[in-house]
Amino acid sequence: MEQILTETYVIGERSLSGEQVGNYLLLRELGQGGYAQVYLAEHLYLKHLVALKLLNLSLTQYEDLVRFQFEARLLAQLQHRHIVRALNFDWEGDTPYLAMDYAPGGAIQQVFQQGVPQPLFRLLPVVLQITQGLQYAHNHSIIHCDVKPENILLGPRNEIWLADFGIATTIGSVSRTSYGRQAIRGTVRYM
Repeated sequence: MEQILTETYVIGERSLSGEQVGNYLLLRELGQGGYAQVYLAEHLYLKHLVALKLLNLSLTQYEDLVRFQFEARLLAQLQHRHIVRALNFDWEGDTPYLAMDYAPGGAIQQVFQQGVPQPLFRLLPVVLQITQGLQYAHNHSIIHCDVKPENILLGPRNEIWLADFGIATTIGSVSRTSYGRQAIRGTVRYM
């Protein structure tokens, strides 16, 4: 049963570190986007670490909530070693959240500094893993739409995980503006 958006819940300007969301204890903020915050969290009973993405309903519209649920469903369906896994989707009061695998290595730009030339032997395995994850998504009719260093994560064994399918779309459902042109999605710097 899907929960309907009825009122606004403000995550707030302050950090939620130390607070409990569902069965998770928020340890520290990992990042923040246009409408969500991501925390390193620990499951209270299983004691494993996850990345917990909390949707800030005060900054969103109903369409953002639908897209957040769509992202959770996509990640649940895309079972590939180079795509971050969805572990749980739930609500804490009026706040939806998505629990995903935690990438202890952080984002790829922490390893490969912008503007610093890298030898091919270091880049080739990374590019291969990215393309394998993208090809798997494409084979399942999913277009990521926002491939950039911040969305390429390093897992516990330095394996590559594609993350943030928040603006992904399915092939055949690409939205169009009222002028009949394709809507542009993604980060302009990386398009």
